[in-house]
Amino acid sequence: MQKSEEGSALMVVVVTGGILGLVTAGTLALGSFHLNMAHGRNDWIAAYYHAENALQWAAQMIADAWPAPGSGVYATANGTLPLAYMQQTLQEEGSRFVGARVTVVKSNVIGMDIYWITASARVGDKVRTLGARIVKNPASRVFDYEYFLNNWGWWWG
Repeated sequence: MQKSEEGSALMVVVVTGGILGLVTAGTLALGSFHLNMAHGRNDWIAAYYHAENALQWAAQMIADAWPAPGSGVYATANGTLPLAYMQQTLQEEGSRFVGARVTVVKSNVIGMDIYWITASARVGDKVRTLGARIVKNPASRVFDYEYFLNNWGWWWG
């Protein structure tokens, strides 16, 4: 008795097609995953830059104000964060920028204007938050001995 070999070519084609289908599906899934990761990374970077700009705006507002401002919350949502490019970006079609917010808290130390600034920005589903401590008109370090040696000591030999 001889074994029947009918249909073996069909089986090879079906198995090969299945393997190629799995490899193709895996490659497409991996490519899609990496594309989503790249978009997320771009959102992460953009959120960082928006938060940094908001923090710089708040620091400049503190430096320019006289008398020193108090605590406050500024946001693009209610228009109190007056960075024109952010308002424009919010209105652009296809923009993933959701908004930014800055919180300025003045410390209760008497005689010193110390501020804690927290700035957050959201792009897509990525949120970045930055913080800084700002001292308005800090005391000069010119007469500090260590500062003098490091910066002016060369003058005296």
